[in-house]
Amino acid sequence: MIARDTGRPVHAVAMLDTGCKIGNWISDRLARTLQTPIEPIIDGRPRVKIANGHSLTATGRVTIHFRRQDGHRFHECQLYVFPHVSDHLDVIFGLQYIVQEDILFENEYACLPLVPDRRPNKG
Repeated sequence: MIARDTGRPVHAVAMLDTGCKIGNWISDRLARTLQTPIEPIIDGRPRVKIANGHSLTATGRVTIHFRRQDGHRFHECQLYVFPHVSDHLDVIFGLQYIVQEDILFENEYACLPLVPDRRPNKG
């Protein structure tokens, strides 16, 4: 759920992306639905490459307030706005946010470690 300053919260589909090393992102469509002011980026607009190989440049920046599906705590997060590229994805939380909020962690007791195979390859 993403809270609005006025009105009811909006449901949104979010993705955790440990490969996203430049901030967090929100679709232009959702930012406008939330009626969140989109701030211009003065210090250089971030540009990233997405899975299909195309480049994506932020069109602005917003701050949102949200809570996780089963949570009670509200979070505040700054996100870059991306132009329309997907009908099924609203928010991308990048690596910095994932680590900062301890969303993902290594479970040493339930983890199968994969290590480099140093044996010669026999074909």
